[in-house]
Amino acid sequence: MSDNNSVYNFLGKITASALGAVSVFVIAISFFGRKKKVSYKRLRQAYDGLSPRDYDEN
Repeated sequence: MSDNNSVYNFLGKITASALGAVSVFVIAISFFGRKKKVSYKRLRQAYDGLSPRDYDEN
């Protein structure tokens, strides 16, 4: 029974480490993957009720 507990303990640590690494990777990609800055004109138009398709028309 001791061998089973050590195997499950090891698999749990591996799984937790993998999930932690994936979360850090996703956060880093979302932080560094931004292509353009926030356009305040677009934000104002969004608050005025315009849809994203209306942005190109103005």
